[in-house]
Amino acid sequence: MRNYEIRNVPTKVELSSSGNGYTARGTAIEYNSVSGDERFTEEIREGAVNFAENLYMFWQHDSKNVLGSTRSGTLKAVKTSTGIDFDCELPETATRETEAIRRGDVTGMSFGFDVTSDTWENRSGKPHRTINTMTLYEISPVSFPFYDSGAIRSSGQEVEIPTELLSPEPTEPTEPTEPTEPDNERSAALQRARNIVSLEKLKLNS
Repeated sequence: MRNYEIRNVPTKVELSSSGNGYTARGTAIEYNSVSGDERFTEEIREGAVNFAENLYMFWQHDSKNVLGSTRSGTLKAVKTSTGIDFDCELPETATRETEAIRRGDVTGMSFGFDVTSDTWENRSGKPHRTINTMTLYEISPVSFPFYDSGAIRSSGQEVEIPTELLSPEPTEPTEPTEPTEPDNERSAALQRARNIVSLEKLKLNS
């Protein structure tokens, strides 16, 4: 895994009752939807997502609280032309999590992934990243989705922005220096002193 990254998407998580309990469904990823922070903006190209061998749904990114997985069949993730949709059969023991979704306390979705191919450009004076291919490892219902489409957050290394797209750090203006004029009076005084010393030497030698 190159650099595990996390994004939040403020899409509605819906809850429905099923024969064995409750199912959570919604959209985990939206294609071509621009998100960003103070450093750069970003979007995921249509068709960029590849699933890990076993895709999980965690609660609030807590790997100790597994709500479903594709391996067990309790999580189904579907690639569409607009993003990634999901259905997850919630465990009977997840009563607290189910109630939080039902009441609307937890409304957003988030996902963990790493990028295998991306493209950078300058867009409107700011670095912009297009994710071409990525591997999706987990999705999570979360309490605090940010921004209009998604919040940029990395785990581990920071997202490395190409240096050619970074603005140089502003430098402090230097104080102007006043031009120095030759000290003619001082130079003349020194020359007169030299002349007097030479004259005294001549008198002593005469």
